[in-house]
Amino acid sequence: MDNTIKNILKEYRGFGAPKSPFPDFIRQQLKKVYEPKGMWGKIEDPTNNCITNFGVIGGKYEHIPNVDHWSIVNRFDTNSKVKKEIINIFTEQNPDQSPTDANLMNWMSSDDVIFDLFDEDGEYIEKLVNLNRETIDKGNENELFGIEVLKQNFSLTPSKVKRYCTGSVEDTKQGKDIAFEINKKWYFVQIKPYEKIKNIVDEFGDTYFEISPVYFKAERYSQKNVNFFLFVNGADYIMFQNYKQRMRSVGSTTMRFYEPPVISNVEVPVTQARTRNKDIKDTQAEFGMSDDKKTLENLLFKKAEIEKLIEKTKKKMGM
Repeated sequence: MDNTIKNILKEYRGFGAPKSPFPDFIRQQLKKVYEPKGMWGKIEDPTNNCITNFGVIGGKYEHIPNVDHWSIVNRFDTNSKVKKEIINIFTEQNPDQSPTDANLMNWMSSDDVIFDLFDEDGEYIEKLVNLNRETIDKGNENELFGIEVLKQNFSLTPSKVKRYCTGSVEDTKQGKDIAFEINKKWYFVQIKPYEKIKNIVDEFGDTYFEISPVYFKAERYSQKNVNFFLFVNGADYIMFQNYKQRMRSVGSTTMRFYEPPVISNVEVPVTQARTRNKDIKDTQAEFGMSDDKKTLENLLFKKAEIEKLIEKTKKKMGM
């Protein structure tokens, strides 16, 4: 194992939760392949909202040929399907070795392997690219649809909505897919697909929207960088504010939003939540408080708070 791989592995050990060195190593290998071809660099086109990080530019596998020049191979570093396929290739060629990050990187240090995996004329490149295509095509479709949704709902002219290009700093580092302007202020949107949505009311009167599956943690997006999440399913959409105190992840593929959507064309039937867990019931029983009494107290408290908010809002509106 060469010193470069040893240093990379060392860097990722001992800093909290284990983090794979695999993505950084993939980017290094892409640079080795494409820099000599003059295809490694940045796109700097601010007039089209496109200033990217370093990556593979142009070639056979542009995101949108002759339009979006950021290469699909730049996605190899974080795509789990790509890593799984690389592991399959490694296992076929090295049946006596386990596919640890160290072994994978050592194997991928070979010029022959680098060429086969990552060069545009390599043996496996087409298959790896195709593993990304479905996600990319769907993402492009959703973002274009999202622009139309924002224009229609907020009566925006084309100049008031902009889409950041693939690979842009805004996209990859800040999570911004689309920006729109209202009253001289710009707002930023992250667009995600979804399949199911529920409007749930629990036994204590708490109501929330539950969206799944979502393969991301909304809490990780800065409220400064991303103001809204727009979820899209075909022609259906629903958008929520990125407000940390009113959302949370449940499990690995579900998000809950404890507030009404900003815009939506989806009618979501209300579902009564199941009884809360045993620990909560035991705690209530310990203090001599029945479920009905606890529910009533919560509802009365919420009613009082809502009435205060209504009066406050009326004053602001001069009513």
